Amino acid sequence: MTAQNVSCRELKPCPFCGGSPAIAAEGEFGQWPIVFCGNCNAQTDVELCESEAIAAWNRRALDPAQET
Repeated sequence: MTAQNVSCRELKPCPFCGGSPAIAAEGEFGQWPIVFCGNCNAQTDVELCESEAIAAWNRRALDPAQET
């Protein structure tokens, strides 16, 4: 797994510990991107492309107080 630094503007902090995330590529040829937290090891599932991995990482559950 090789990690890449991504602009802080693209990735939100880790939802579990607030740590800084990174993007890594998994698979025999590094073709499946994931986003992970180097602090608590939280990670996304493997995605088809980097933009999908970033979107999955940045997705957050709604705060029940904000639901209408």
